[in-house]
Amino acid sequence: MEHSCVGLNALPDEILMINFQKSVSNSTHSNSFVFPPQSNIIGKISRQLQKLNVGMSQLNDGMTKLNDGMVKLTDGMTKLNDGMVKLNVGMVKLNDGMTKLNDGMVKL
Repeated sequence: MEHSCVGLNALPDEILMINFQKSVSNSTHSNSFVFPPQSNIIGKISRQLQKLNVGMSQLNDGMTKLNDGMVKLTDGMTKLNDGMVKLNVGMVKLNDGMTKLNDGMVKL
């Protein structure tokens, strides 16, 4: 019994099942390779796609949390910047006051 290497997409399920049945009936006399039915392959692909979908969903959740964290960080940095501006204004006023105090001390 001769077998050729043919892509699974080229063979209908009926032929695959016939080859599978022949192989089972001749299993003690033959070492032939038999392709599983396409439905098994489609099932495996479907399960892998489901796993990929779960992974992508988890990645999306993680990216959403990261984005939320980045928004909070940006808000915090904005508040810090506002505080630094206020501190700078206060330091300028303090410097002006120290200059006036120094000028007053010189006049004495």
